[in-house]
Amino acid sequence: MATATITDEIRTHPLPRINSFEGALAWVKTTDHKLIGIMYLIIVAFFFLLGGVEALLMRWQLAVPQNGVIAAHVYNQLMTMHGVTMIFLVVMPALIGFANYFVPIMIGYRDMAFPRLNAMSLWLLLFGGLLLYFSLLQGSLPAVGWFAYANLWEQPYTMDNGPLFWAVGLTVLGAGSIATSLNLIVTIIVYRCPGMSLNRMPLFVWMVLVNSFLIIWAMPFLTADSILLIFDRLLGTHFFVWQQGGNVVMWQHLFWGFGHPEVYIMILPAFGMASEIIPVFSRKPLFGYTFVAFSGVAIGFISFIVWAHHMFTTGLTESEQSFFAATSMVIAVPTGVKIFNWIGTMWGGKIRWTTSMKFAAAFIVMFTIGGISGVMFAVVPLDYASSDTYFVVAHFHYVLFGGTMFLLMAALYYWFPKMTGRMLSEKLGTYQFWIFFIGFNLTFFPMHFLVAMPRRVYTYTNTEWTGYNLLATFGALMLAVSFLLLAYNILQSLRRGEKAGPNPWNAYSLEWLLPSPPPAYGFVETPTVRSRRPLWDLAHPDMPDWRYEHHGTATSQPIPAAVPAGAATAVAARPGAVEKPKFSISPGRMLVLFFISSESIFFVSLIVMYSVYSFHFTSRQLDIPRTYWFSLALFASSGTMILAERFLSNGNKRMFRALLIGTIILGATFLIGQITEYAKLYSEKTTISSAGEFGTTFFTLTGFHGFHVFVGLIALCTILLLSRDWTAKHDTPVRAVGYYWHFVDGVWVFIFSIVYLRTLL
Repeated sequence: MATATITDEIRTHPLPRINSFEGALAWVKTTDHKLIGIMYLIIVAFFFLLGGVEALLMRWQLAVPQNGVIAAHVYNQLMTMHGVTMIFLVVMPALIGFANYFVPIMIGYRDMAFPRLNAMSLWLLLFGGLLLYFSLLQGSLPAVGWFAYANLWEQPYTMDNGPLFWAVGLTVLGAGSIATSLNLIVTIIVYRCPGMSLNRMPLFVWMVLVNSFLIIWAMPFLTADSILLIFDRLLGTHFFVWQQGGNVVMWQHLFWGFGHPEVYIMILPAFGMASEIIPVFSRKPLFGYTFVAFSGVAIGFISFIVWAHHMFTTGLTESEQSFFAATSMVIAVPTGVKIFNWIGTMWGGKIRWTTSMKFAAAFIVMFTIGGISGVMFAVVPLDYASSDTYFVVAHFHYVLFGGTMFLLMAALYYWFPKMTGRMLSEKLGTYQFWIFFIGFNLTFFPMHFLVAMPRRVYTYTNTEWTGYNLLATFGALMLAVSFLLLAYNILQSLRRGEKAGPNPWNAYSLEWLLPSPPPAYGFVETPTVRSRRPLWDLAHPDMPDWRYEHHGTATSQPIPAAVPAGAATAVAARPGAVEKPKFSISPGRMLVLFFISSESIFFVSLIVMYSVYSFHFTSRQLDIPRTYWFSLALFASSGTMILAERFLSNGNKRMFRALLIGTIILGATFLIGQITEYAKLYSEKTTISSAGEFGTTFFTLTGFHGFHVFVGLIALCTILLLSRDWTAKHDTPVRAVGYYWHFVDGVWVFIFSIVYLRTLL
């Protein structure tokens, strides 16, 4: 039997102090995933303060009829920025912050797969958020709703530049989210410690993995929408200008292609938090681990075919309404499975009612209420009746605030000792929980009865709504008090809170094996695990596997405090070989492949837009034979790139560099051909803004492909400059760039077929 290795070399490293230039610089330039995770949460706290103030101002305005505290245009700005802030600058980055901090150490690794990329993602979050609020410097904040429907932001209905800041800010935020998600995917797939199969990963890691795939495949829809908005406003295109042939409903299709998966992006990692917290404080293994894991996968898949249930009132056909009503009901099934799993875990357990457990248990009730009202929207007549009313506001706040925010509170109380080495006050935590719980329900439950009150209005005249709105405003004030109490609890605990030790909760996953807070270098040695709860194995090395994997009285016993003390560097393993997962593809190449899958969604959006509009404009006489020859050059460049990779693998650097130069020349030939075609069309007065729907869609689609070709050429030239002394072992960057180049060539096959060859039919 192998034994645990506990080294005396590990010391608890305090967090860098910011009361000096060196300390502040250490935070700014860090690539440590733990510090980056904390900075995510600090940025979240800043934007949560802004979003909370915006919410309080709106509730003050709506407290009584005909209130004049806030003007109508200011209210619209507050409503827009509250939604954008809470979704993109609070909920999403809060979940990503916890994932940044805990995913690597939960899988037994020392950092994220790409630390510098991880740091870049953090700064994209900060600057993207500031960019949204900088719009105030040019006169006003965006005032078009967090969804920014096209008929609201197009001129002359919105004349200021608020929509531009909305579009550019969300594009920057989207880039950061995609980069982080790619990083998390590669980290989880490649760097799990020996013995940690997918079936043994902590469920928080499982849900982060599913969530990361949702982000990289859903965010490109929003990116495409945002870029087309920018083009409409700055370049004179008219994708969504209905007076000039645009289609405002297409905006909704693209937006909700992102927007409905976004609902689950904001809740799936929180589900993972519940699946970690509830078993620990119930002193039982999670009931139905496999069901919880794969129900998360099912939710992720179904979320991409539910988008149009947000569009029942836009004139969908009966068959379309039936399909999206059915999928909206089906997606409730895997979500409901999780509810029963959590209840089954608590059933018969020796529950310890810590503040974290109180928030987690309350989440189950609040989220169930929100889920039930959500299923009601799958019934088309009910959706018609309640669309754009405060009943909808009540629903999504019970789902997202009652769901995600309750679990973020639970996670904060659960993992704060690990991040800081100090315990939060349970007494203050209990006070905060009850103020929070009562305030939340006072704020949003009365809105269920405001089914006749339109949402997004800055005032009202119906006095029958006054009582409900007063209750909601009073509840919002209670929520503000609860967060002030939380801030006080955090500050006091950081100064003189009880020391936590490595594992104050007697938890089972790997992060509790390290000191609190963990040292910068994490594990001295890579741990080895044998089950889903490695600390249990360490405490009970002779326990049969079946007693661990299933429910049993033995699993409710606490882990001896001496076991994790001092931070073990390896977990006790039972007899038998345990190997680390091996992959034939390097992390860098894997990153590029997943990035290509994300970019594919972006091009699918543009191709769909072109295809929809191409039915309405007369085919132009494009020079197909000429474009055919330039296309052959691009297609041939894929062949030369493949040969270059093979010669490098065989150690023939001379032929490798010659073929790489040939690839660059062929790619540049195609790009020159595209530029000359643009020049020819321009001479014929055919531009992106003056040629109707054809110019709008043709130049956008082919132009973005040309931009990708240009980026690929830069990457190829960089490889050429750096490869003078390369050998076969340097094939990773070459193959990674090769994947991207083949992707660019493949996209042109579709574009050439749809744009050029279609005109021959």
